[in-house]
Amino acid sequence: METRAVIYRCVVLALLCFVVGGSLSFKTSASTRLLPSSLSIEWRDAQDRAIAPENGALGFSRFPLTSLPPSEDQARFRIVITGAPRRPSLRMTLLSVAPTTKKIRQRLDVPLVGQEGAAGQLVTPWLILVPCRDDCLPPTRQGRAIYARPRDIIQTELRLGGSRPFHSLMSIGPPATDRARSDIRTLKLRATVLRDSRSGSPIVGQTENDTRDIVNHQVEILKDVLAQCYIDVEAAPEDVQIAAPPEACLIAIGDRYGLPSRGGYVRFAVDNLALGPIEIAPYQTPTQTAKQLSAMLEENGYHPSLTVNSKPPTFAFPSADIVVRRPDGQLATIRPWPERSLSTDTQQTMHIGGVNQIFGIDSYDQNNSSAGTLEERTLVKCLREPQKGVINVFIVHELGDPSRQGESFIQGSTPPMAGTVIIDKQALIGARHSYTLSHEIGHVLLGDLEHPDARGDNRSFLLMHSRSSSAVGGPKHLTEEECTRIREASADLLF
Repeated sequence: METRAVIYRCVVLALLCFVVGGSLSFKTSASTRLLPSSLSIEWRDAQDRAIAPENGALGFSRFPLTSLPPSEDQARFRIVITGAPRRPSLRMTLLSVAPTTKKIRQRLDVPLVGQEGAAGQLVTPWLILVPCRDDCLPPTRQGRAIYARPRDIIQTELRLGGSRPFHSLMSIGPPATDRARSDIRTLKLRATVLRDSRSGSPIVGQTENDTRDIVNHQVEILKDVLAQCYIDVEAAPEDVQIAAPPEACLIAIGDRYGLPSRGGYVRFAVDNLALGPIEIAPYQTPTQTAKQLSAMLEENGYHPSLTVNSKPPTFAFPSADIVVRRPDGQLATIRPWPERSLSTDTQQTMHIGGVNQIFGIDSYDQNNSSAGTLEERTLVKCLREPQKGVINVFIVHELGDPSRQGESFIQGSTPPMAGTVIIDKQALIGARHSYTLSHEIGHVLLGDLEHPDARGDNRSFLLMHSRSSSAVGGPKHLTEEECTRIREASADLLF
């Protein structure tokens, strides 16, 4: 892992050097890149030790917005110039550059002062990298903080008068000597935005392009947040879908208490095909009943998908769901026979699942937080793409519990609910104040539905604080311990 990170940094530096360096000739030593006229630029870490561009990297500051980076900030750095004439016309600019697009995220003019006791040396103030633009706003950080993303290159432009600029480059990332965090990882995201009705408009945005722009803005915020853990986020245009709320596409067996059957008959219609009556024997578990119904659906040319839900402590057996699709893969429509109940069994429940946004999507409680409510399961199981290693986000009109703007299903949840986030459209309005989407995805990546303040950590600027959406504005932070847990607990979601 360490070798791969070093090779990556060397390749990126070489490519960007080719693009921005032009015909400049460089002489390279272990820690210094000599520029023409014996002018040299050297990067220094928090201990004032030289950082070798070939295998070193700059890291992000973890101090909160209101703090001045103190001397113990291990992410600070500065730049020393040797052999430079002390002229007012000597200027340095620092840039953060995206290596693929060559986009300049920020350009920062950096003052140069003579270093005490070192003739012919100029030095910049102590500088920091921050993963969020808002981290650059406080007066104590202006001129000292530069916004960047994990795979960016930090580039210097040193000019003497109107001369062509001299460049020196440094990559961003965890220290290559830290084997547990020596590479930059990527998280893949897929978002589904519901329409307000079967053929209506998306619930956010005036047009579908507006909708995708709103979702992409949320992705950019998430990128800022996860940059603290050296994690990038990937969400291609095709990963943002707009879908109608699913209607009557799922059969839920044993949804309440997971009780065995007493015996009875099941009757329902799929599209225009009437099925049943189907006899259900006594003492069948919900899973056994679901398998019997799935076999009958297959015999009639449909493609049922059976999933077994996790068993809450109050349930006798796990409940089971069947999503019914037509041979072409489209969702089928399920309904009971006219004037007939879906099932005559008096003990084992059977329901048809659909999504009705008028009263909000039913919210889970402590008994079904891993399986989800019938409405949540219908939403996810009918619309989620069957792909591993992806976090799926569903944006709905609102949740049934008015005190909530988002719910998450962590890795221990029932497949395919695991790795899923549901948020309402109000959560998108606060964007960089509430950070709701980032907070809920944090639960998924940490594999934990608890909050740090429940364990006594009341720092409200933390992303995972239960009141982070309303306590303070500005960027939200993840602790170093949380970043380590994310990279360990969600290794199968990061590539």
